[in-house]
Amino acid sequence: MFESTFFAELSKRVGTLLIEVQTDGNELFQGILARVSGDTIVVVPVGTYPVNSNLIYIKIPSINFVKFLPF
Repeated sequence: MFESTFFAELSKRVGTLLIEVQTDGNELFQGILARVSGDTIVVVPVGTYPVNSNLIYIKIPSINFVKFLPF
């Protein structure tokens, strides 16, 4: 139940916000939410040097939390 609501909320926010995502593996990612499809989100990383242009694919069930941050 929660997963479908979470998916719908994330889908509304694609491309509009900077997000911070923590996964079950205690990995922390920060970037722009680029896509939500199936059970996966895609994040474009920002704020790292050197610039990492690799997209980050995160399975929705593995997400512990998401913070929506101001630009």
